[in-house]
Amino acid sequence: MTFVRALTRRSGARVITIAGLVAAGALLAGCRGAPPPRQPSTLPVRLAVAYADSRLTDKPGSGIATLVSFLTTERLLTIARDGRLEPNLAVPTRSADGMTWTFDLRPKLKFHDGTLVTAPVVAEALRNWIQSDPPISPGMRDVERIDAVDDRTFVVHMRRPSTLFPEALGFIPIVSPTPAGQDGLAAPANGSGAFKLVSQRPGGATLEAFAEYHGGRPLIDEVDIRLYPNSRNAWGALMRGEIDFLYDVAPEAQEFVERQSTTQVKPFLRPYVYAMGFNIRHPQLRNRNVRVALNLAVNRGDLLDVALHSHGSTAASHVWPRHWAYDHALPRPAFAPGQASQMLDAEGLVVPRHTRGHTPNRFSFTCLLPAGDMRFERMALMLQRQLIEVGVDMRLEVLEPQQLAQRLSSGQFDAFLFELASGQVFDWVYWFWHSGREHRPWVNTGYRGADAALDRIRGALTDAEMKAAVHELQKVFAEDPPAVFLCWSETARAVNRRFEVPPTSDRDIFSTLTQWRIAAAGPESSP
Repeated sequence: MTFVRALTRRSGARVITIAGLVAAGALLAGCRGAPPPRQPSTLPVRLAVAYADSRLTDKPGSGIATLVSFLTTERLLTIARDGRLEPNLAVPTRSADGMTWTFDLRPKLKFHDGTLVTAPVVAEALRNWIQSDPPISPGMRDVERIDAVDDRTFVVHMRRPSTLFPEALGFIPIVSPTPAGQDGLAAPANGSGAFKLVSQRPGGATLEAFAEYHGGRPLIDEVDIRLYPNSRNAWGALMRGEIDFLYDVAPEAQEFVERQSTTQVKPFLRPYVYAMGFNIRHPQLRNRNVRVALNLAVNRGDLLDVALHSHGSTAASHVWPRHWAYDHALPRPAFAPGQASQMLDAEGLVVPRHTRGHTPNRFSFTCLLPAGDMRFERMALMLQRQLIEVGVDMRLEVLEPQQLAQRLSSGQFDAFLFELASGQVFDWVYWFWHSGREHRPWVNTGYRGADAALDRIRGALTDAEMKAAVHELQKVFAEDPPAVFLCWSETARAVNRRFEVPPTSDRDIFSTLTQWRIAAAGPESSP
């Protein structure tokens, strides 16, 4: 589960989730090289995709909506695995002072309805995102105005230089205005992605290859997305040959799926960090030394091994560890419960000798976690046990997603356990931890310790300035932590071996879907 919050665009009342945007941006993080020459075929190549979601819905915010958006829409820029920005629909040029960005669209770009992707249309689409409420991202808040120069070029004028602005463009799908459908409902988004939506139904969707896709027509002719109520049903369908591609392989199932001779499993590190975040208004948690002590009390390695079956890596902060500016020379978080106890003693938080009816503890706090996901429950129970070893009582409160989002945004919590998006860049990190009211932080923690470092990242104009600012942010997260950053999770995709997938290294193979082909000895179509 990822933290979701629905955003409504004023033009057409289309609802798109932030988590969906982050997921789509992560999927797009890699070059989309042109596909090899199309193989002769007498039958259409179909790919049946399984997605596990207990909600079994195609409404905005669901997994199927995220997949459909990724396959049918494009972004102006893509975000590489190391956080570098790369041209996609447009080639950007920034002025020396960072106050203007000029974008030149690639020639002959088309939307699915056959109309051209022009600068005036793109400029209007971006203006709609700027005017959205709540604002789409901190980066878009720095835009003063957008002017279309001609059909291929538009210029963005900034209120101030911002590295977060181009990062935001790596998540925003570019679609053209669409007329209202029946009953006044908005028609499906008119994107320019590799696939176009043919039909959508409760529990699934069908897409077909877009012949005029700017990266070249995909080798797969049709994608059929099917929803399953849980991961077990989804990978069972893969084993039976009912589907070709399992979007998410649960950590506990990965070893089993890997044993299947008909299946290839491709793992990669996701740009999401598990974290136990703090509300700085709590009487004890407002003390930075207490928060440092709690970090020392947590054994991240054990959490990773047990809760995620060793699929991932331990975390030092919310900074994506693959980012080009990440400082790997800084020390990693230590597991030192003895030192944690000494620090808590020094703050006057001693374990009482006698407490009738209760386990003696220094202090207690309540941690919120989402219902229905065993990963969080396993982590929470392990954290609870580790903290009680240093005399801190962490109580658990399980909430449905909507209740959890409301409590977090209103600041009605002591702590929370969740999976936070990084998007491989800093736009989302800024949104989580900067205290500024201009962008309305997702989680109302009251934390202000990282404001200066985040603002330095936002205004960096050179690589040297960015590296220095990222170094500072990493140090702040260690010395004045807003959370216990636990681990980065690894996930995996599984695909039938009849599909030949381009070689990848620690990268989501779904981002290479336009290049998949039927293996030389394989059949031509799926069940």
